[in-house]
Amino acid sequence: MKEEVRVLEINLISAQGLQPISSPLRKLQTYALTWIDPSTKLRTRVDNLGGQNPTWNDKFLFRVTPGFLSGETSAVSVAIYTVGTFRDHLVGTVTFFIGNVLCGGVGAPCFSAFQIRRPSGRFQGVMNIGAMVADVSDFPALLKISAIGYRDLMGMKMKEQRKKKKKNKAPEEEALTDSCENSCVDSVEEADSSSSSSSLSPSTMGAATVLKEWNGVRELAENTASGFLCCFMVAPRCIQPVTEDHSLRTKSSRLLRNGKSMGVIASKNLSRVDDATEENVMDWVKHDNRRMLHVVYRVGDLERTIKFYTECLGMQVLRIRDLPELRCANAFLGYGREDEHFVIELTYNYGTDEYDIGNGFGHFGVSFDDISSIVDTVRDNKDGKIITEPGPVNGSCSIIAFIEDPDGYKFELLERVPSHEPLCRVMLRVGDLNRSIEFYEKACGMQLLLTRDNPESQYTIAIMGYGPEDETAVLELTYNYGVTEYDKGDGYAQIAIGTDDVYRTAEAIKLAGGKITREPGPVPGIGTKITACLDPDGWKTVFLDNVDFLRELE
Repeated sequence: MKEEVRVLEINLISAQGLQPISSPLRKLQTYALTWIDPSTKLRTRVDNLGGQNPTWNDKFLFRVTPGFLSGETSAVSVAIYTVGTFRDHLVGTVTFFIGNVLCGGVGAPCFSAFQIRRPSGRFQGVMNIGAMVADVSDFPALLKISAIGYRDLMGMKMKEQRKKKKKNKAPEEEALTDSCENSCVDSVEEADSSSSSSSLSPSTMGAATVLKEWNGVRELAENTASGFLCCFMVAPRCIQPVTEDHSLRTKSSRLLRNGKSMGVIASKNLSRVDDATEENVMDWVKHDNRRMLHVVYRVGDLERTIKFYTECLGMQVLRIRDLPELRCANAFLGYGREDEHFVIELTYNYGTDEYDIGNGFGHFGVSFDDISSIVDTVRDNKDGKIITEPGPVNGSCSIIAFIEDPDGYKFELLERVPSHEPLCRVMLRVGDLNRSIEFYEKACGMQLLLTRDNPESQYTIAIMGYGPEDETAVLELTYNYGVTEYDKGDGYAQIAIGTDDVYRTAEAIKLAGGKITREPGPVPGIGTKITACLDPDGWKTVFLDNVDFLRELE
């Protein structure tokens, strides 16, 4: 007696937390293979946008027997690949027993999440999978074949429908109809092929070209501003100064600060005011839409640093700019989109593989719900270094650890409940804490969130920012008793802050006693309005126009 046949539907929905195996300079473009029998593997489309968190939502149908569905060892396998320049790379695999997924009878969809095993054997990332059992009568094509993708099955049905239509068409109508249908099919195939690995042909595109294409790098502006870090100097030659865009201005007023919308804050006149008084300028600073955008520092090996941050700290590569004309490259990394999160901007200058960090820069703070696992990952990484093992702070309940990245920059790992802003602190040492607090309140519009004195260790800290530390990044100023000057080295560069008006910001900086290092105005050849200053200790801050910043991202 012939055994009854069923259809097993597997839906490869999405994945989170993928880590690149090949060069992290390349944004992940991933697809997945799934199979029951290794001789028949089915493939999803390529996700070009999701990066480390791809979405495929592709369904696959397998002809199976009731014995397979009830078997204790019946398994489905999945392999995730990223598109490479010369070959594709395995990112991770998932194998699960089908009995652990199915939760009902025929027609009952079930969903589960499985850990992804990396090629090294370590679990990292999660894959979301759906499964359902159906009658084979719903998919007669599976009476002849053992497995098929849902998109391919729909394509077969469309072809059958076109054949039936042709039989019923008059001869004079057939040629026109056939031409239209072929045109539509061609356009669909072209659109789908743009999402596949064939779009990056090794024979026509070198690695450097692929990198540039991914980052959208074309010809760069020749005019640059002296003394200004190259992170704001990138723009196609065709870009001209742009008039005020009301839609972008509206959007800029909604940039996230404290994890919430700032749309309720209304700015006053944003044009330059020559007769500005201390009273009205300082009052305007309090209501300006400000947010810490990114922190900039220099590294000796961009690819090595990106690999460390993505594999050990779980950061994502947000964008990369390779600038051969300026002999430098920038990489932006973080835990979310730049218009909503504080991020890191790494700068690599061609030919420079080492920098002096000095003793003025302290560390970056990153929060995790389990710092022990992060420390263990760093322990297994040859480029990282553990400075302090996880433990309580001065007998308190707070658990912290310190690590060092490949260039010697220190990171404080703080064990906390998950927050909107995991990259939460930048610590700088200052020579006069009261003087610095006053400057950042008046010139930068920050709030003094807390101060803490530690006489035993002979230091005092002040936390300053634009909202609570569990919702936004903050600046940690540290004063060591009796120390008034520090060596700042040449590694750490600056913090960038968004503002609605760089001209008024410059006025406030001057009134607060700060030193303007770049007068407010657009960068030549780009149009982004900025101003830059030094605080009383010589730490640099760059202010960017909110609208221009959004325009750069878009």
